[in-house]
Amino acid sequence: MRNNISNILLGLGFAGLLIGSAYIQTDLKNKPQIFMLLFGALTLISFFTKYETVSTTLLYLLLGALLFMDYCFFTIWIDGIISIHPDWTGIYGMLTGLILSPLTILFYHKIKRRNRKMEVAVITIFMFVTAIIYVKYELFQ
Repeated sequence: MRNNISNILLGLGFAGLLIGSAYIQTDLKNKPQIFMLLFGALTLISFFTKYETVSTTLLYLLLGALLFMDYCFFTIWIDGIISIHPDWTGIYGMLTGLILSPLTILFYHKIKRRNRKMEVAVITIFMFVTAIIYVKYELFQ
């Protein structure tokens, strides 16, 4: 039962990560979206090879990039509401992303047993969401 609850919580965390990164990607331009789409495809392809270290490294890099975007955006959003002088808002966001993203990846690596099916599902959903956002906001705008 404990494992099912942790899988549900992990799935909710991944869902929040995907929703946040999808929202951020709507403001990106053409090339970063293509880069993220190709990076997601490369990560997904690596899961079907026999090189576990490559797929793990690419997964952690992809999750780190998504976490960095989400932490940075969330910090900028919160600091924009609270701050009287928003001059350093972008710097605060980047520092928060640079500090918390590796810590979150380290926490995920140390605490959670790997659920490969969930990781492949998250990468696949990420690719679909990125492709849909790219088509909607870049090709038909």
